Amino acid sequence: MLTEKQRRAIAMEKATDILESYFPQIDHIAYPKCVHYSTKNKNGYGEYQPTVDGKKYHVLMHRASYAYFKGILKPDEIVCHTCDNPSCINPNHLFKGTHADNVQDKVSKNRQA
Repeated sequence: MLTEKQRRAIAMEKATDILESYFPQIDHIAYPKCVHYSTKNKNGYGEYQPTVDGKKYHVLMHRASYAYFKGILKPDEIVCHTCDNPSCINPNHLFKGTHADNVQDKVSKNRQA
């Protein structure tokens, strides 16, 4: 029987398989445009929902993209978008930060409510 940690790891592996299908024709290092993940959650973020060991998981694809192209994330780390497009999975548009960094980014771009 798989542990929760193992199931989450498998869900992330399945998400990276999807990412590989998005980027084979794109030089992600130099590609300047947003790359939209087509399936979105209610907040507009690209989301993949694999089933692992009978349980459905929700993987935010910008987090999977960051982890795949730039490095592993801790569960409490946030991935922010420089493009302010929640469905974008282009690693060039993603940066790791804290909740405070995300709020500062929002305020500096005058996007607060």
